[in-house]
Amino acid sequence: VDIVLDGREVLQLSEITGKTPVEIAKTFKRAGATGLAVEEASLEDLVAEGIAELSPWAPLEQKQIQLFFADEATAEQVAKALRTRFPGIRLQTKVQAGLGFIGDHANWFGLKQPQAFPFWIGEYWNKISDFKLILDPTQIAAAQAAGLRLAARLPNTPSAQPKVITLSLESAKQVGADLLIFDEEEVLGYDGLLDYTAKEMRRLGLVYGWVELAAQRGEDTLRAAMWDEMLRVHGISDKEMPRLTRGTVVSRLLRAARERDIRVCYTRLFLRPESDVLRSEEHTSELQSRQVSS
Repeated sequence: VDIVLDGREVLQLSEITGKTPVEIAKTFKRAGATGLAVEEASLEDLVAEGIAELSPWAPLEQKQIQLFFADEATAEQVAKALRTRFPGIRLQTKVQAGLGFIGDHANWFGLKQPQAFPFWIGEYWNKISDFKLILDPTQIAAAQAAGLRLAARLPNTPSAQPKVITLSLESAKQVGADLLIFDEEEVLGYDGLLDYTAKEMRRLGLVYGWVELAAQRGEDTLRAAMWDEMLRVHGISDKEMPRLTRGTVVSRLLRAARERDIRVCYTRLFLRPESDVLRSEEHTSELQSRQVSS
């Protein structure tokens, strides 16, 4: 049975403790965790995590909004995701000036770390900055550094047309994810493209993680289509966690694994005020020691 952590909670715990996401992931790996569920990041998320930087004159002149990326591959991935999800968008990703000019330009405007790969996003920022685009590079790096299995948490969106579904699934496969646990209230492709989602998942060798009791719209159709490439997942919602004790959480996950053929325990963290918030690892360690993990 896999013990899978929530990627966004690993980032939250990193902020609370001052430890890096890699250090947090390694701590939980030692405690018995086996996987990390990585969510998609928006442009706002990428800026907040320091993966991209927004040009400082952006609030003053909306048409001049520009993003700088330190990593060319991430810049290209974001641009591809934007163009696939929003076919009408026009981005300028090439500049005529040399990299020396870009570095000087970034320094002049006070960017923390001069970054060499910019693109202009202009007036689109306010419209699309909170749309989920790519699997979060910070969460991926933490999982890979800790040797944790990668699961992808993909949301369904109005832009989820066939090309977008294929891009999302192929991107998950490329970073090493083999398990999909869909995010929020719908599975990817609901409701008119569920057969297409299942076909693409099979083509790429991806496994469907069905979250029991979550009642995601479209899950019945996808379960029928992926019945032989499916793992049962049990988790406790983030809204329910604050009302539970560690003993209750461990008991529920153990019972699910032993009585209902659960193969993935989606293990949320205890993000509560206490003297040592890294005690969040204790219920993970207890699950492992009581032989949930195999």
